[in-house]
Amino acid sequence: NILRTCDLILLVIDLADPAILDGLEDTVRMIEDNKMTLVPHMPPVDSLASIVEKRGWLVGTKTDLPGATSNWDIIKEIYASRFGMSAVSSTAGDNIERLRYEIYQALDILRVYTKKPGQPADLQQPFVIRQGSTLLDFARMVHKDFAESLKFARVWGHTKYDGMKVNRDYLLQDKDVVELHA
Repeated sequence: NILRTCDLILLVIDLADPAILDGLEDTVRMIEDNKMTLVPHMPPVDSLASIVEKRGWLVGTKTDLPGATSNWDIIKEIYASRFGMSAVSSTAGDNIERLRYEIYQALDILRVYTKKPGQPADLQQPFVIRQGSTLLDFARMVHKDFAESLKFARVWGHTKYDGMKVNRDYLLQDKDVVELHA
């Protein structure tokens, strides 16, 4: 049941395991038996669907061990169209930072920071929202009263000018700093 509420399912596989294909197929089958389908993109939210689509990401580990490269080539050939894919080695430290970035991108989210008028921005605890969210969506997340009484906001980050006044339909970008005015 926890998989039905998550945003991304990471399937972590041991590339040095000789039975890797059997284990991966068993895992995918178990997910499908629980009325979920893994897709390579962020699916639309459909709470009424009997079969839930979830974005899947395949992470191959132990790339530094013998046989891992050939297993990874086989896995890519079979599953590249079904999942996002990354191969890493925690022992050698290969591609760990890249994996973090790919997971962040796969989640399709933005970090938005807040700023009270006349004070510095709070860069410690961002709000996390879906990509494609507007200023009004963000205001609802902060507090329902902001959404109802929002007149405008000032945004630092991806606007033409720092502190630029924007309307409710402004599309937020990652790491924007927003100052709401009700």
